[in-house]
Amino acid sequence: MGTFNLIDQKWIPVLRGGPVPERIGLLDCIRDAHKISGIYHDSPLVIMSLFRLLLGILHRVYPLKDVESWNNHYKAGLFSPTSIEEYFEKWKDRFDLFDEVFPFYQIAEHPAGEKTTTVNKLTLHRAAGNNAVYNDHSYNEKKDQMEMADAALYLLVAQTFSPGGGVSATINFQHAPYTSPMLTFLEGNNLFETLLLNMVIESGFSAHDQDQPSWESPNPSRAETATQFTGYLDYLTHQSKMIKLTPVVHDGKTVVEKVCIAQGRGLPENTIDPFAAYRIDEKRGLVPIKIRTEKQLWRDYNTLIRLTDSGSKIRPPLNIIQAAILKEKGVIPSSGNYTILCGGIATDKAKILLWRFDKLPLPLSLLGEQDFVNLCNSAIEYAETDSKKLYSYSTAILKELIKYEGKEADKEEVKNLLASYSVERYYWGGLENAFKEFVFGCAENPENEDLFYENWKITCDRIFSVCKEKIEGSVIGSPRGPKAIAKANYHYEE
Repeated sequence: MGTFNLIDQKWIPVLRGGPVPERIGLLDCIRDAHKISGIYHDSPLVIMSLFRLLLGILHRVYPLKDVESWNNHYKAGLFSPTSIEEYFEKWKDRFDLFDEVFPFYQIAEHPAGEKTTTVNKLTLHRAAGNNAVYNDHSYNEKKDQMEMADAALYLLVAQTFSPGGGVSATINFQHAPYTSPMLTFLEGNNLFETLLLNMVIESGFSAHDQDQPSWESPNPSRAETATQFTGYLDYLTHQSKMIKLTPVVHDGKTVVEKVCIAQGRGLPENTIDPFAAYRIDEKRGLVPIKIRTEKQLWRDYNTLIRLTDSGSKIRPPLNIIQAAILKEKGVIPSSGNYTILCGGIATDKAKILLWRFDKLPLPLSLLGEQDFVNLCNSAIEYAETDSKKLYSYSTAILKELIKYEGKEADKEEVKNLLASYSVERYYWGGLENAFKEFVFGCAENPENEDLFYENWKITCDRIFSVCKEKIEGSVIGSPRGPKAIAKANYHYEE
C-alpha cells in the first residue's frame, strides 16, 4: 500500500507569516521553526496533539538539564539543524504510518483482527460508535474517506484526547492523557519560541536511563490498566490506544476509510501533567481543573497566574511557573508579551460534550506580581457576583411566570426555560474581550490599575443591565409577564 513518512511528507499545517496555511513534514517543522508563525488548524485538538508530539521529539533530541541549557537554545534562536537531521535519519522507518513492523503510533497486528470501525472515530468531534457528540449528525454507516495527511493528524488526536468508557478487544477503554484537564500552552513570537517555552526543565516525572519515546521502543503499544512510565519522554509519547489504520486506494489515491481501535496503555491514577492547572485538595491531593460546559476559559485566568501566593490552593501549569522563573533570572525579557493557548474537552463518560479553546494574554511584566493576581481575582469575583444576581432575578421572574393554581413552579422547568433564553451565556460572552483589555491595560499602565478595575466594574454592571432588560423583554408580552417582572423587581430592590 506504499508509505507515508511523517518526516518528509507534507501533513502539518503551519503559517509562515502569510494568511494561507501550508503543510510540511516533521523535519521542516522543527528545523525551520524560527521561520514559522505557528501551527494552524480548525480543530484545537489537532494543534495541542501536535505540540505534544513535537515536544516529545524535542526533549529527546535537545535534552534540557538546567536553565543554562534552556537559555543556550533561546539565545541561538533556532533548533540545531544537524541534531534533528541525524536523529530522523537514524529513526526514519519508525515515522512511517505503514511500516510493516512498527507503523507510527499504531500496532502492526491488531487484537481486534478484521473488526474495524469508521475513520470518523479518530476525529472525536464526529459521532461514531459509542462516542456520541452533541449537535453532530454523522453516522457510522456514512462512507467517509480521509487523506493520509489528515489521518496522521487525527491519529495523534485519538491517542491524546480519546475518552474512556466501553469494551474494547483488549481491556475496557480508559481516558487518554488530555481527556480530563484544562490545558495551557504558551505561545511566543514564532513556532520556535512557542515550542521552547513549553519545554519544561522540571517536568515532575522521575528520569530513568530507560526513558525513551514510544517509537524507539520494541514494544510501543500494549494493553495496560495503569502504565508505569519510565520518564517524561515515555509519558509524552505513550500510546493510549492500540490503533491500526486501514488504507485503500481510490482513483489511484491512497486514503483511509476504516480503523481498528482497542485500549492501549492506561494512565496511572493521579498522573500530573505539566501543562494543566490543579486545585490542591486536602484529601484527594492535586485535582485537575477541567473544562466545563457552562464556564468560559478566561474565567479561570487567575488560577493560571497565581504563582507567589503561599496560601493558595492552586498549582499553576509548570510552563507558566517556568516562564516566571526565566523572567526573574533575566533569561527572557520582562517587557515581552506572550499568549496562553488554553483549551481541552468536556466529557460525560464516553461522550464528548464540547471542546473549548481560547487565547489569553500573558504580559510578562505582570507574571508573578501578587498585586496583579489579587486584582484579577477581585475582577472575576465582581463579575461572578453580578452573574449570581442576574440568575436570582431571572429565576424569580420565571418562577412567577410559570406557576399556576397556587402551586410553585417546577424547578427543572424553570431551569430549562432560563437556559432557552441564554441570558448567562450572553452575560459572560459580553465580558470576555473587556477582561482581556483589562489585563493589557494593567500591563501597559500599571500605575492606573485602580482605574482599569473601576472601568471593569462599570462594564460588568452595564452588561448586567442589558441582560436584565433582555429577560424582561422576553416575558413582557406574556399575560403574567408584567406581574412577574414587578414582583422580581420588588424583591431585587429590597
